[in-house]
Amino acid sequence: MLKVLLVDDEPYVIEGLKMMVDWEKYGFTMCGEASNGEDALEIINTCNPHLVITDIKMPVMDGIQLIKSVYEESNLRAKFIILSGYDDFFYAKNAMKYGVNNYILKPLDDEELNKAIRKAGQQIIEERQREESKNKQLAFVSENAIFNIINGEAKDSEINRAKFILELESNEKIKMILMEIDDFDKWMSDFDEIKLRENRDIIKDIIKKSMESQFEFRVFEDDLSRFCIIISEEMENEDITNDFVRTLKRMIEDELDCSLSIAISDTMTGINSLNKLYKQVDLAISYKFFKDKGSIIYFKNIKNAQMNYDFYEGDIDDLINEIKKNNVDGITKNIKNIFHNFSKNLTAPEVIKIYIENIELEAIRHVLEIKGNIRDFTKKLMDFNKKIEKSTIDELKNNATEFCIFMADYVDSIIQSNSKDIISEVERYVKENYNKDINLKIIGKQLYVNPVYIGRKFKKTTGMQFNEYLHKIRIEESKKLLRRTNMKISDIARSVGYNDTEYFTAKFKSITNFSPSEFKNNFLINLHKY
Repeated sequence: MLKVLLVDDEPYVIEGLKMMVDWEKYGFTMCGEASNGEDALEIINTCNPHLVITDIKMPVMDGIQLIKSVYEESNLRAKFIILSGYDDFFYAKNAMKYGVNNYILKPLDDEELNKAIRKAGQQIIEERQREESKNKQLAFVSENAIFNIINGEAKDSEINRAKFILELESNEKIKMILMEIDDFDKWMSDFDEIKLRENRDIIKDIIKKSMESQFEFRVFEDDLSRFCIIISEEMENEDITNDFVRTLKRMIEDELDCSLSIAISDTMTGINSLNKLYKQVDLAISYKFFKDKGSIIYFKNIKNAQMNYDFYEGDIDDLINEIKKNNVDGITKNIKNIFHNFSKNLTAPEVIKIYIENIELEAIRHVLEIKGNIRDFTKKLMDFNKKIEKSTIDELKNNATEFCIFMADYVDSIIQSNSKDIISEVERYVKENYNKDINLKIIGKQLYVNPVYIGRKFKKTTGMQFNEYLHKIRIEESKKLLRRTNMKISDIARSVGYNDTEYFTAKFKSITNFSPSEFKNNFLINLHKY
């Protein structure tokens, strides 16, 4: 809606104006009323109306003085319709030189008044559309020229054009501010294209409103998540820059419930310095990786720092071993030490991510070794890698810790599940082959599993050593033969896997508390009782 202000020292005139016009029909809403030019000027400075309807003869400050004051203020946009009870060409002439839209005599005529307001509304809308179109064109030309200057590809004509649009003097000292939306990936997943554009337009509007109007073309979008601002020597004082940046940051974050990180360049002279200024803020913003999101980073504070691109030689095996053991404390301690070294050495994010990829490869190899479901595991890996894409070093450390603990638990669950399957296989094999010469080495070869691993897991799962289990099965089978047949003890011993009858007898007695003969005799005695 367009805003209109009514100014007249006679209250009944203002009431009449309210009643005579269907303001909403013409796209207007009242933003205030005043009885003299001085009060009206204060309201105009506060709400910047599109249209002011004012009387000429008023106390304190008359209509002509009011119009002249507004006309001389470049940031005020108001158009004027003058009301007067004096049919005096002198007043009309004075008013028209300030671009007054219309001059209406009192008493007011409904038709004439409505026609003037309709015409003023249409003119304001058309001018606003032309201004918006012009601004879009200028912004497009400006941004193209700036990008070419930043990339070192601008022609002299583009540099001059940009200098004119940006209103930059050749010797003007400037800085560049780069604002980056943290967690922009979340915006990309949560919002559609229209909402994204709306949010980015809100950011640009807030930035432009916070600057003086002549500097509006000094704001440009670096990419979807980044905005650059060129500020002049008027903000050269660091305290002023700090206040400006912090206020701007708070306004955007409050409006859009987001977090912004900001980089600020050094001061340089002239438009040709844009290339160097951009490189400074682009480098500075990358150091938010070592800080919290929402940081303000000055290039001067990081220009002597240097990221380390040497591959980190820390021992991955230690961490993998803790993962295999499902030792949460060990995992946490290892990752804490690893990331402490990363921070201390300013290890570049790319190098850290390569190191993490190596951990992932080792984990995948181990999952394959223990016959885990690699598809499920790699799915989790993809989720993790997506999560760490734009992380700070602290977030990366926390996410890596969380993932390694998940990995340890996942590996342990596979081992537990596999252990049960392997033990079942071992038990089945023993029951089918107890009468043969078997041991863990032979079984391991049959099942393609390390015999030491089988022995350890067998003890953990069943509570007995493998050989104890083998003897137990053999003796159970021999008991069946003693009960059901008249075979000799020596034959029974051989049939259940013992070549030495004495050894068989000793084992039988240690397990049953009877010798084979005693066991058979007791069975026969009890049988005859029944």
